[in-house]
Amino acid sequence: MLVFVGMLVIAGYIFFVDDENEINTKLITNINTEDIINIANTNTLNTSETDVNEVSNVNNELDETKEPPVEETVLIEPVNEFKERITKKPFGIYITPANSPVQPENFNGYHTGVDVEYEDVDDVVIVRAVTAGKVISAKWVSGYGGVLVLRHEINGEELLVLYGHLDPDLMITINAEVLAGQQIGVLGEGGTNETDGERKHLHLSFIKGTEVNLRGYVSSESELNAWYDPLDFY
Repeated sequence: MLVFVGMLVIAGYIFFVDDENEINTKLITNINTEDIINIANTNTLNTSETDVNEVSNVNNELDETKEPPVEETVLIEPVNEFKERITKKPFGIYITPANSPVQPENFNGYHTGVDVEYEDVDDVVIVRAVTAGKVISAKWVSGYGGVLVLRHEINGEELLVLYGHLDPDLMITINAEVLAGQQIGVLGEGGTNETDGERKHLHLSFIKGTEVNLRGYVSSESELNAWYDPLDFY
């Protein structure tokens, strides 16, 4: 592709300089200003159909090398009335025995998940997988009672989701593959060994990365960076 970048008229000749620093000349005989402009225009851009096709092919190659956009994962609510029942302990709230909305309070620190309250419900509360995944931990844990940890891929990122305060006898087994919305357990009864004496509620946390972290509270606000706020996904 040659691009005309300059023109000079000397002794009856027009000198054209293109973008490859090549000098082209045209002899002037009885030529007026309008003719000079026309000559300049015809030498300004020399683009062939092949040039256009080459540029188009390069653009197509660049498009093919781009990674496809990551599809947003639509999550299932783990329990009915999920967002409406987060009334006492949202993500990141700082809890002490003195200021806690739950009394008596056994914990202290910044909350790593959300608590979904069900003290007013006597019926069985089913807990579902927020999306497809694999169970990597299923056991009774002090402070929780029954706990499940599932590995999920959400918005193209692999992370862990902890489902706490479940009935340990009715949880899905470790290494099980689950589908989005599949039942994985039921909430434990409040004040019993099923919840390690805690009230009837679901503690749900989204752990960044693939290392299991069972902490429900952390001592500093900066430590919360190891978790996502679950409500950011809904």
